[in-house]
Amino acid sequence: MSIGMPISRFISVRKSFNRLFPPDQKDRTSTIDLNDERIVRELSGTSEFKVFWSAIYDFAEDVHVSLLYTNKDCFLIIPARSMSPAQRTELNDLVARHIVKRKP
Repeated sequence: MSIGMPISRFISVRKSFNRLFPPDQKDRTSTIDLNDERIVRELSGTSEFKVFWSAIYDFAEDVHVSLLYTNKDCFLIIPARSMSPAQRTELNDLVARHIVKRKP
């Protein structure tokens, strides 16, 4: 059991990675589209994740990255260098309007 569980976890993570990033797919870009209704993250035409603002658990940011938490353990990463100052301000405005802090 103590040998099998770490091996099983490694294989599971590897399968998940290969499912998201097939070896024959060269384009691995991810885009995030935000508006007043929802957030859509698309992974180079292979997958799409759509979430409404009411489902966002929390938001955190620093000078390097912004994190939109979809639950306590899962989040969307938005690198700060990928946004202009105007886009960053717009993101902060959307967050201020739509995210309600939840108590743990």
